[in-house]
Amino acid sequence: MPVLQLEPNQVAELVRQMSPADQRKTLYALAGGAARREARMAVAEARLIEVARGRGRDWLTMTESEREAFVDEYVHEE
Repeated sequence: MPVLQLEPNQVAELVRQMSPADQRKTLYALAGGAARREARMAVAEARLIEVARGRGRDWLTMTESEREAFVDEYVHEE
């Protein structure tokens, strides 16, 4: 199946052309995906906090670049 490339404003215009009920269904579907992603991110961050603590590091005080380096080291361990 070909992939259709649309800009966000194009998607919004398509949604505006739907019935109110279909607009609501579409928005709920999109919001549900975001909610699941947020939940997964919360679980992942909690795990990273634990791993960092176990290695004598404090995830919450690390800079963004320190976090990236830490995750890179963690992912590439043998």
